[in-house]
Amino acid sequence: MNSQGASLGPPSISVVVCAFTFDRIPALDEGFEALGKQTVSAHEALVVIDHAPDLLEHCADRWPRVRVIPNENERGLCGARNTGIAASSGSVVAFFDDDAIPSVGWVEQLGAVYGDPAVLGVGGAVRPRWLAGRPAWFPAELSSAT
Repeated sequence: MNSQGASLGPPSISVVVCAFTFDRIPALDEGFEALGKQTVSAHEALVVIDHAPDLLEHCADRWPRVRVIPNENERGLCGARNTGIAASSGSVVAFFDDDAIPSVGWVEQLGAVYGDPAVLGVGGAVRPRWLAGRPAWFPAELSSAT
C-alpha cells in the first residue's frame, strides 16, 4: 500500500533457474514449458549455468527466449543464485529448481502476494516428483501430501 493505503499492484517478477548438468535438460524443458503457460507472464526468465561452458552454449541455443548466462561467482547454487539476482531486472526475483515445474498460476500468485508492501518473502508447497521412484530413505507417510 502507498501512503494513502492503496495497493501498489503486482510487481514485475524475474524467474531464475540455476543449472549445472545436461542430465536436467528434460526437466528444464518441462519447467520452461510450464512457465510459458502461466496465467500471468513473468517479466523475464534467466538460466544461470554453473561453470559449464558446453551446457551454457547448449541452453542458449535450446531456449532462445530465455536469457542464459554464466555463473560469475563461486561454483555452486549460492553463487549461481547471486549471479541471477544481480542480472535480474524485475522488482522481485523468484527461483525454481532445474528439476521443478512451476504450477499454473505460480507467477500470478507470487505477484498478488508481493503487491502487499508488508510482504518480504514468499514460499510455497513443494510436491515431490520422483524421476526414478520414491527413494527408500524417504518416509512413505510424507509421500501422501499432494
